[in-house]
Amino acid sequence: LSDPKFKEPIANVTAPVGREAILSCVVQDLAGYKVAWLRVDTQTILTIATHVITKNHRIAVSHSDHRTWFLHIREVRESDRGWYMCQINTDPMKSQIGYLEVVVVRRCSNAFASRLYRMLIGDRFHRFRRIVKTSFRVPPDDSPFFLSSTLRSVRCSRSVCCILYGLPARSSAPSVTDATFDSHVGEPYMPPDILDYDTSTDMVVMEGRNVTLRCAATGSPAPNITWRREDGQQIQLGNGEEVASVDGPSFNITKVNRLHMGSYLCIASNGVPPSVSKRIMLTVHFPPMIWVQNQLVGAQEGQKLTLECYSEAFPKSINYWTRDQDKIVPQGGKYDPVLKDNAYKIHMRLTINSVSPTDYGSYKCVSRNSLGDTDGSIKVYPISGSNSSITKYKGKARHNSGNNNILEGNQDMLKERDLKLRGRKENGGDVADYDESSATSNGSSLLLVILVALCLYLHHHPQMRTLHPA
Repeated sequence: LSDPKFKEPIANVTAPVGREAILSCVVQDLAGYKVAWLRVDTQTILTIATHVITKNHRIAVSHSDHRTWFLHIREVRESDRGWYMCQINTDPMKSQIGYLEVVVVRRCSNAFASRLYRMLIGDRFHRFRRIVKTSFRVPPDDSPFFLSSTLRSVRCSRSVCCILYGLPARSSAPSVTDATFDSHVGEPYMPPDILDYDTSTDMVVMEGRNVTLRCAATGSPAPNITWRREDGQQIQLGNGEEVASVDGPSFNITKVNRLHMGSYLCIASNGVPPSVSKRIMLTVHFPPMIWVQNQLVGAQEGQKLTLECYSEAFPKSINYWTRDQDKIVPQGGKYDPVLKDNAYKIHMRLTINSVSPTDYGSYKCVSRNSLGDTDGSIKVYPISGSNSSITKYKGKARHNSGNNNILEGNQDMLKERDLKLRGRKENGGDVADYDESSATSNGSSLLLVILVALCLYLHHHPQMRTLHPA
């Protein structure tokens, strides 16, 4: 079998902004070889055989009997201008290139059409034709007028919208008023286009660092850049102020925190539709932190009890519960651990379906990720049916690897008089809690009072100490 070869060179193509450009590559005797399309200036592989490699959704490929291969570029932009290569994967590789020229076509007002019509029927027509070197036809009344010219710049008066070059524009081309024309005489009007190479990609940053998002765009007039959050939430600035949007090609965030995490839209607009945008994901990494609302919880035997912790971490953390001596609480049976995950926030809940004496003690909610770990403690103690007091401690526990736990936040301890003095006693080797007020019975207390009163009486009446028989 003979090696494949190119049957004819790639024809250069000219296309207006917004239209579709098609480059063709004719290959003979392709057999089992494959054809690829590349962008020459960036060395970007666009397609291989029938597969589109680039992430540019405007690129497509087709073929005719595996002989003629077409590269389709939809909604052509000025940034698409340049050389394109058709390549065959032979050894050595065979290739040829073709050029895509992108032109900008502008729309002229009906006032300009009327003026040209008067020039056509006047004796100045031949002089005008020599100046602009073009041919045109007068459109019907009230229809857009487009003039095609090979000249790239022609001086226009105030009442004239513009002199066009290139191909006729599509009917959706924007109108240009005299007001906008004054500051853009002789300039093409181009919709905005975001430059991928000079624009930030998705970013990952540690909490507390500074970060800058950048967005570059071309167009005429020069586009304005606006930053917004994709979820529609307010943007938090370094001074604590919250705004709906930020203007400018650079968006600086000082001391980034987890609230800044999310997708941002860089929107470029210049009054020439359509506006374009690019999505940039900002990810903030930070070690786990845990908040415990109630660090002391009282419970009766047989009741259902739920312990709660709140954790924040990114990358996402591993979360679990432990008991005394770091024994992991199993799932199932009387224990029902639940995790509610929301972005970097996690709500940990441990439900004890029926509290028994063995369930009293200390519990820990633990959170770990690649940046560190932390835990929060909750003490469960027994209470009687009439005792519903619960000691609460509100705070935040944070742990960095190699350091001790740091408790931060507001302390909210109940007053000591609201807590019963508690002690401990031995009962057959088992340790149980009891109230000091119940150490003696009511009968014993009464007998003690009577004996004390009798002793005092005998002390003051010694004659009563000797009893005389009747």
